[in-house]
Amino acid sequence: MKPGKFAFILTMVVLLFFYIPIFVVVLFSFNSSKSPEWTGFSLKWYEKLFTSSGHIWRTFMNSIIVGISSSFVGVILGTFGAVAMYMGAKKFKKLMWTTTYIPFIIPDIIIGVSLLIFFT
Repeated sequence: MKPGKFAFILTMVVLLFFYIPIFVVVLFSFNSSKSPEWTGFSLKWYEKLFTSSGHIWRTFMNSIIVGISSSFVGVILGTFGAVAMYMGAKKFKKLMWTTTYIPFIIPDIIIGVSLLIFFT
């Protein structure tokens, strides 16, 4: 087997591993019962979603606002950081590059747990 063919097959297996559960969840969202046993096609759960109280929509809008705000702040800070790295002194550049690698070094789970503790 050529390396290109092996890489393609491995990529497809990994993609299937990630996308098949999503497909199953979407498929069962059209199930008429709460159990994983298929009892028939229904739009009942989507009707409940769109006709439920405003709590779901408030939560959704809060998520959108937080996402847009954090993206905006990130772009501004990133632009300032890039300009500072381009125009800064050599010691400052080294510090900035070191600081840039911190998110890759710290595992995401530690950040998630700390945010969970902070916001609860």
